[in-house]
Amino acid sequence: MSLIGATSRKFDLLIIGGGPAGLAAALAASRQRHPVALFDSGVYRNALTSHMHNVPTWDHKDPAEYRAACRKELTERYSTTLFVERAIVELSKDSGLFQAKDDKGDVWEGQKVIIATGVKDIMPEAELPGYTQCWGKGVFHCLYCHGYDEADLSSTSSVGVLVQGFMAKMPTHAMRRAVQSLRFASSAVLYTHGDEELARTLTEMLPKNNAAISIDSRKISSLSLDHPDGHACTVTVGNTQVRHTFLTHIPMASARVPFTTQLPFKYSETGMEIVTKAPFYEADGVEGCFIGGDQAIPQKAVMGAVNTGMFAAVGAIDQLQNE
Repeated sequence: MSLIGATSRKFDLLIIGGGPAGLAAALAASRQRHPVALFDSGVYRNALTSHMHNVPTWDHKDPAEYRAACRKELTERYSTTLFVERAIVELSKDSGLFQAKDDKGDVWEGQKVIIATGVKDIMPEAELPGYTQCWGKGVFHCLYCHGYDEADLSSTSSVGVLVQGFMAKMPTHAMRRAVQSLRFASSAVLYTHGDEELARTLTEMLPKNNAAISIDSRKISSLSLDHPDGHACTVTVGNTQVRHTFLTHIPMASARVPFTTQLPFKYSETGMEIVTKAPFYEADGVEGCFIGGDQAIPQKAVMGAVNTGMFAAVGAIDQLQNE
């Protein structure tokens, strides 16, 4: 079944999002010969990075190349996915069918829908001036994704751990992050950004006989990249400037639903995930709508996105074939 050049806007499945989750969902649907329209707005969470990691055979390669290879596979081997280079601006459901309106005003219909538009990181720029400039270049949220290639094991090297916002609610994780940082530098500093109580909590958690981890409770004045193309950052606290090999921090994020909708989605306590039902990530309270990628699970990584995207498609297809 070929959809190349198709003029119909009615499909078995609408997939909103052209990242790893959406592409994995399209591949699963292709294996079952279901016609799919996949909408790709061109907005990706990892747009600032030029290398992806922890994906077998794709380690340290450009995410754009990965997406291009997935598309090539879907178009050369299969012929049931129509790629639509548009953003969806409105999603609704009427008489059992989902209607998705794109940014050019066209309306598409699908029996099922998969939302795979990821999450949006919320930059704490007001609290930490300079954060946005450093994000993705010298401030890293995951030390499996970053750290190895930026490592500096010289005796004066250090990593700064920003225990602010979301991270401040997880002191145990913050300390583990500091310990993990020692794989990439000789020392680590936990910054509590003026929170003395948090500093005391972390002090009690310091590993015994480990002088490589310290705590700085002073309020951070600013962050800055030492070089536009580098990863070294400087933290200014009071009148002191401290240079670090890189900084690590997990900012708050929100499930990216970049369209208006009346569908009754429920969100996790953090707001980072849409609540779903096991095992196929169907949105709780929205029958026929499935969630893939970073919106579906707390562990946000490419491999998780691929997994949830595929199983979201399995759930949608199972409903299609048994209704």
